[in-house]
Amino acid sequence: MIGNYFWLLLTLACIVWYSVVTVYVGIRGAMDIKSMLARLSALQKDPEPTPPNEDIAKK
Repeated sequence: MIGNYFWLLLTLACIVWYSVVTVYVGIRGAMDIKSMLARLSALQKDPEPTPPNEDIAKK
C-alpha cells in the first residue's frame, strides 16, 4: 500500500513539475517574441545603415 502512495506522489510531482516548466517556458517565450517584434518594428521605422559584407569586399 505504501508503494501505491509513493508512485502516486511521484506521478503528481512529475505532472506539477512539467506544468511549471511549460508555463515558465511559455511566458519567457512570449516575452522574447514581444521584444523581437518591438526591435523589428523599430528597425522598420528607423533603419540603420549596414556595413558592407567583408566577405564580398575581399573578392
